[in-house]
Amino acid sequence: IDDRGMSDCFQVEGEDIDVLVNSRESGKNGKLHIALNQGIKHAVENYYFQVMLRMDDDALFIGHRPEDDAISRFQTHPDTGQLGSYNLTCMGYHRDLSWPAQRLEREMDMSAIKDGKDSCKTSGLARQLQRVYACARVHGYQPGEHCLGAATYYSYECLKRLIDQNLLDIPELATSLLADDHLIGLLIRASGMEIEDFTQDADPLCLDWLNLPCAPDEII
Repeated sequence: IDDRGMSDCFQVEGEDIDVLVNSRESGKNGKLHIALNQGIKHAVENYYFQVMLRMDDDALFIGHRPEDDAISRFQTHPDTGQLGSYNLTCMGYHRDLSWPAQRLEREMDMSAIKDGKDSCKTSGLARQLQRVYACARVHGYQPGEHCLGAATYYSYECLKRLIDQNLLDIPELATSLLADDHLIGLLIRASGMEIEDFTQDADPLCLDWLNLPCAPDEII
């Protein structure tokens, strides 16, 4: 996705690369979430695959065919739609999900809108978040739960379900200050699918928001 918001299209070599162009720069948070959804929908509508790897452009990818491990996990856990750093970091520490939980509660609070306490929020955003949150809670969603977006795997079934349920077509989410990984986590749980850790000793992902166990050159 070329989200620079520029008229000239980003040029890449290779017949197997599709370039999608956003007319406006996507930015981050809710706007980045909307831009990523554009890429997800294009992939699902034009290709069949078993897993999708979403990774940041500064993530380090090494090892032999970790996608095979993801495919195997999805096959043995068909209700799981996303794999990554979920409840635990790669060091086994529990992740602190308090900020996204608090931010979600704030953005769903209609009284804050009426009192003018949150200029980044609209009543449309609050209503959509309330609707999706209610669906997610039916499936056991805990406020703030998500996989760290730095690198995470989605199953094809999960992405297809998100599209079929129109959960990737909520433009009001563009105004959210929740990060893209917070929002997609909420939507996955609203779709009825589960999220699972994939960063433990036998798993291929080594992820933490800060404080990895060693420097990148040591990992290599």
